[in-house]
Amino acid sequence: MPGARLIPVATVLARREELDSDKDLIFVCAVGQRSALACEMAAAVGLTRLYNLEGGTDGWAKAGHDLER
Repeated sequence: MPGARLIPVATVLARREELDSDKDLIFVCAVGQRSALACEMAAAVGLTRLYNLEGGTDGWAKAGHDLER
């Protein structure tokens, strides 16, 4: 997705300082399962402006939106 930053789900807690608490954060993966887990992990450390892209990049692309590769 344009402007996205890669933070693998296994590193979310270790890299939590990279998650901006002053902005909306949208978690994305291929189909939405790993990003849902990452979203829950971010919530567990106190972040609140969190969203999970349901359907992931697969759903995003099927809806006709742009992807960066």
